[in-house]
Amino acid sequence: MIDGDIFDQFKLLWNYCNEIVRTNPSTSVYMKLVENEEPCKPERFQRFYICFSACKEGFKSGCRKIVGVDGCWLKGPIFCVRHLHSNFKRDGFGGNTLRNVLWKAASATTVRWFDERMVEIFDLDPEAAIWLRDKSPSEWSKSHFCEDVKCDTLVNNICECFNSMILDARDKPIITLLEKIRYMLMTRMQTNRDKSAKWSSDDICPRIKNVLCKSQAAAAEYIPRKSNEWNYELIGASITDIWVVDLLNRK
Repeated sequence: MIDGDIFDQFKLLWNYCNEIVRTNPSTSVYMKLVENEEPCKPERFQRFYICFSACKEGFKSGCRKIVGVDGCWLKGPIFCVRHLHSNFKRDGFGGNTLRNVLWKAASATTVRWFDERMVEIFDLDPEAAIWLRDKSPSEWSKSHFCEDVKCDTLVNNICECFNSMILDARDKPIITLLEKIRYMLMTRMQTNRDKSAKWSSDDICPRIKNVLCKSQAAAAEYIPRKSNEWNYELIGASITDIWVVDLLNRK
């Protein structure tokens, strides 16, 4: 009585599509039907897609072009690192030490740091290093990501969080399910608006600020020596910890 009848709700789906478009102009709504196995019967529902205008325009204006894929569909060379580690452990390379060095290699932001982590893995277990070398680092380590992506995401937590968020809705009749998801999105947007309203106009997101503070603290350990208008030499704690910085080309 509370959630509604499954069959009755399917009969209302076209009306629901029209109502979503009427109340949310420019929203994308697609419903796919397939032929009925029984002759002379109406087509059958297969899937439903909604991209609300608010989500679409907000994403285009303020977010990077990132596609999140649920882990169950990652069957090729692209590995969420968490799933990569699961396969790594399944093939006999367990233990916290190997796991930690694997994640350090995945998080390395330069090829040099990545190579150093791979040497660590080789010293711990040569076979583990050989196993990882068969996996292209461009698919799982920040150090080898192409520069135009500008995303440091190593796991598919976006999809996993969404799956977790809609867990209570997934066993509901179709329109009840869709309305629960719509309400969750609406509530989440307003919660984020309330949070952002408390920030000062020149402020940035708290999590990003935390990342920058950690980088700032780490950078304080280096001594900069200016070479010319754009180039610097950074000297670390050891004689081998020396870096050339080109501000003009951001390298």
